[in-house]
Amino acid sequence: MKKIVKFFFFCCFCLLGSGFLCGCWQYQELEKLAVITGAAADLVKPEDIEQKTQQAQKKHESDIDEAAKDPQGKNEEPAKENKTGDTEKPQQHDGKKVSVYQPEIDKYLVTTETVDLDTKPENTGRALNTAAMGDTILEAARKNTQYVGKDLYWTHLNLFIIGEDMAKDGVQSLLDFICRYYQMKLSTSLMVAKGTSGADILKGSNPSERIPSFNIMSTITNNAKHAITYQVKANQFINDMGMQGISTLPAVTIQPDPNNGNPITVFDGIAVFQDYKLIGYLPQQESLYYLFAIGQSNTNLIVPIEKDGQLVASLDIQKSKTKMKYEFNEDYSQIQLKLVIQIRANIGENMVFNEQDKQDIQELAALANQNIEERIMHCLQYVQSNFGIDIFNFGAEIEAKQTQLWKTIEQKWNHGLFRDALLQVEVKTEIISGSALKNRIEMGNEG
Repeated sequence: MKKIVKFFFFCCFCLLGSGFLCGCWQYQELEKLAVITGAAADLVKPEDIEQKTQQAQKKHESDIDEAAKDPQGKNEEPAKENKTGDTEKPQQHDGKKVSVYQPEIDKYLVTTETVDLDTKPENTGRALNTAAMGDTILEAARKNTQYVGKDLYWTHLNLFIIGEDMAKDGVQSLLDFICRYYQMKLSTSLMVAKGTSGADILKGSNPSERIPSFNIMSTITNNAKHAITYQVKANQFINDMGMQGISTLPAVTIQPDPNNGNPITVFDGIAVFQDYKLIGYLPQQESLYYLFAIGQSNTNLIVPIEKDGQLVASLDIQKSKTKMKYEFNEDYSQIQLKLVIQIRANIGENMVFNEQDKQDIQELAALANQNIEERIMHCLQYVQSNFGIDIFNFGAEIEAKQTQLWKTIEQKWNHGLFRDALLQVEVKTEIISGSALKNRIEMGNEG
C-alpha cells in the first residue's frame, strides 16, 4: 500500500514538474521580429485620392505619348511600387505597354516606426519608417509588413500619434483597434498632431533624431514635470470617453527652431474631444492653468507674479492640491462651481520684496493668490465660452457625492448647465523657505 501511495505522489510530482519545462505558447525569435516603437494613424480624405487619380491620369496620358514615340518599348521601365504601397502596373494600350497608376480607394494611413534589432553596429540605433493604406486601421497596420520583411511586433509600442484630420472625423475606430488587437497595450501614450499629419510628426522633424518616438516620449516626460503638458494613456482616454464622452489629449506640432530655423517637434496646447471627435484646442497659456486646475501641476511650475502690470517676482511651485466644490439653487436650474487650490511654493525670482519682512511675504502671497485666481478663472471662462463642456471633471465630483442628483441633470450637464454655471476660484498660497538666498540682490552705495 505504501509503495502505491509513493508511486502516486511521484507521478503527481512529475506531472507538475513537466509544466516548468514547457516554452511560451507565443514564443518568437527576436531576429524575426520588427519591434514597433511608435505609430501614427491618419485619415486619407476623398479629395486627396481624387487628386492622386488626376495626377495618375495625367501621367497615363504622358505615358501614352511617350509610348507612341517609342513603339518598340526600348525605354520602358519595369513596374514599381510608390510610397503608399500601390503599384504602377504596365498595361496594354493600342498594342503598346504603358504605365497606369491604379489607386485603391483606401481610408486609413498607418505609419509605423520600427527599430532594427540586427546585432551589427552599422544597423542598430536607427528607426525605419513605413506607411501603408487600408480600408480599416487593422488592414493598413498589417500592410506595413510587406516593407519590413519581418513580423510586426506591437507589444513595445509606447506612442500613438493621431493625425488632425482623423481626430476631427472621429477616433472610435482607432480606440477599437487598440482594445481588440492582442499585441497592443492600453498603457500606450496618445497625442494629437496639431495642424499636420501624424506621419509627419512620427518621421521626425530633426535629422539628428535617430528614434523620433523615443525623443517625443522623453520630451513629454520632461515637459510634464514643468506642467507644460501631460501624458495621457490609452486606457485613461478610453475610460473618459466611455463614461463622459469628453476627454483631452496633448497636442504636438512642428515649429522652426528659434536657434537655427530647423523644424522641431514641440507641444502646443491641449486637444479637446467630445463624442470621440476633436472639437478644438486650448492655447498654451490656458493649457498650463487647465493642468493647474485639475491637479496635474504638482511640482516645478514657474508662476510669474505681477503688480500693476509689472513683473515683481516668480514662484516655483513645490506642491499644489485642488478641491472641487459645487452648490445648486433650489430648483437645480443654476449651479455655482468652485475650485479651491492650496499651493506651497519657493521664491523663484524677487525684484522688490524683503524676504526677512513678514509683511512683504504676506503681500507676495496675496499677489500670488490674486494672479493665479485670475488666470485659472480666465481658463474656466475660455472653456465655457468656446466649448461649453466640462473638461475639468466637475460632473464626476457631483456623481460621486450625489448619484441620484447626477442622474437627473446628466443629460443637460454638457448641454447648457455647465456653460451657464457661476464660477469661483480660491487660491491659498504658502511661501516656504528653500531659496539659496535669504534676500534679493541689491546695488551697493559707492563712496
